[in-house]
Formats: sequence, C-alpha cells, structure tokens
Amino acid sequence: MIRCDFKKLIVTTTAASCVLFSTLAQAQVPPAQLGGLQAGAVMNQHLRTMQMRGFNLMVSPYDEKKLWLKTNPDYVSTPGYISGEVTFYDNTARNLKSAKKALETGKYQKAIMLSEKVLAQNQNSIEAHTLNGLSYFLLRDYPKAKATGNFLIEKFPKAPNGYNLSASALHRQGKNKEALTLINQALNLTGDSTPANIIKAAILADENHLAEAVPFIETALTLSPKNDHAHVIHSLISFKAGRYQEAIVAGKQAIRYNKHLPEAYLVLSASYLATRQFDRSLSPLKKALKLSPDFPQAHSVEGYMNYLAKADIPASIQSFQTAKGLFEAQGNAQKAKEVDTIIALLQNDPSQ
Repeated sequence: MIRCDFKKLIVTTTAASCVLFSTLAQAQVPPAQLGGLQAGAVMNQHLRTMQMRGFNLMVSPYDEKKLWLKTNPDYVSTPGYISGEVTFYDNTARNLKSAKKALETGKYQKAIMLSEKVLAQNQNSIEAHTLNGLSYFLLRDYPKAKATGNFLIEKFPKAPNGYNLSASALHRQGKNKEALTLINQALNLTGDSTPANIIKAAILADENHLAEAVPFIETALTLSPKNDHAHVIHSLISFKAGRYQEAIVAGKQAIRYNKHLPEAYLVLSASYLATRQFDRSLSPLKKALKLSPDFPQAHSVEGYMNYLAKADIPASIQSFQTAKGLFEAQGNAQKAKEVDTIIALLQNDPSQ
C-alpha cells in the first residue's frame, strides 16, 4: 500500500482499488495497474464519475506516469480547492521478474501470461516481447516464436533480440540458411553476445560444421560460464564429434544450471546410449520426455533405445513415427524426411 498526503487529500493505492478520500468528496476507481500514457487512456472511462464527484484528473505534462488531481471549486460548498499529484505505480518490473523465473523453471504458459500482462501496459517492452517469444519457442510453437521475432526486427531493428528469436525458430524448422543470415545480423549488431554465439554454434553443429561451431560455443562459455544452453550445445558438438565422455560432462553441467531443460537430459541420454550404457541412458530420456512430450528428437532417441537396448523393432518404429509426426507438425520437413528413411530401414529389417 502506498499513502500520499496532499494537504487534506489522501490518496491510498492498493492492489484491489484506488480510493480517493477528502473532507470534500469521495470517489472510487477500479485497479490502477497502469503504465505510461496508457494510464490516461485507461482512466478516461472513470473520469466522468470522478468529475461528477468533484475531481478533475489529467496526465501530468512533466511525467507521463503521474496524474494530476484537483477538486472542482464549483462543486463544493466550501470555497477553494485541494490539488495534488499522485503516481500510479504499475507492476511491470515485478511481472517481468516473475516471467523470467517462470521461464527458467519450465513454466512457459505462466511466462506467456505474465509477459502479456506487461505488454498490455507497455507494447514497447523489448524484454516482454522477448520473454513471450522465448516461451513459445520453448513450447515448440515455432511459428509464434518467429512471428514475435519478426515483429521485434521490424519495430526494433537495432536490437538483437528479434534476430536471435527468429533465427532460433528457423533453425528448429530446418531452415538453417535463413537462420544463419539472421544470426549474422545479430552478431554484427552486438559483437560478443552470448545468445547469438550459442545460436550460431547450434546451427553450424546441425549442419555438421563442427570445427566452425567450436569457436562460437567457446566464446559463449567464456562470456557466460553458467549458461545452461551454452553447455547443451557444447555437449551436442562433443556428441556429434564422437567425444561422448566430454558430452556427458557438458550435459551434466547444463542440468546443474537448469533442471528443467529437456535438451540437456536428451544429449546426456544419447551419449550414454552411444557408449552402450543402456541403464544410464533410460532415466534422462524419461526426464526429457516428461518435461517435453512433444520433443521429436527425444522420441527419435527412444526409437534408437528400443532398437539397440531391447531389439524391439515394432516399438522402435512407433517411436520414430511419433518423432516424424512431431517434426512435421513443427514445420521441420527435412528432419521428418530423415526419420522417414530410418523407419523404412526398420520396416525392411530381415530380423522382423
């Protein structure tokens, strides 16, 4: 609660309502969780009632987050008027902080809801748009993530956020050429940027340009040694290079910094599987699928697990078919085609 005394006028702000008391008049206004000039726009619907009760309100020309209040001397029986100024504090900072926390703990729908609350108050919040887009990205809704990224590029072309977001979404849809173009623009804008270096390393690794990917992930880890996504991509590069023990160590580091990241558990599972440590591979795979049931790569690893550890070809085919369907649904036709090739090989396996 915030109490502000202006002579005889007391303004009390609570989460439930904003109540104005004075010895001359009394009025009540619904929640004042307002920000910027929007304060004036939202409050306009309540001004007539306020004015009828003897109050005039306007947005301060000196500070757009403040409203000026004064009683109408023609309304009251006592001569004179009371004037004052009150700041209507919004909860943007708190919602942004909560959205970040929700994102870090895997509560992506909550992060979307909180970031949208911020955007309802301030459409120009780059941070809120970024959190919103990242949440959709982590929910594997790549069209929405890309749309947010494109919006940011158009509205804030000198900020790297939009380029990073759109490049990541395009990469997950198998459009690596377009993704590289955007991430190079982000790197040109920021130079040494952790997110852009991670994304470029991921794209290059996906194209099997492992030697080219290494400097970018090393830069990211130097800039942000505790970045969970950087450790995941380090683990992925090591895995694809056949350095499975290094991949296991990096995967465990990623989980240490973020226990809610399915990609970290998956690369750990795949590394154990590659070294035929089937018992150790199963637990992180189950965790990855629990965290993200629509994670196509996890279903692919499950397919390999069913084939290598259990020699269960029908179950393996089923897992790969699930992966194929998810790749198609998420817009990655290239990966879906690769998985389809594996399914065909399994269906023609003479041991069936």
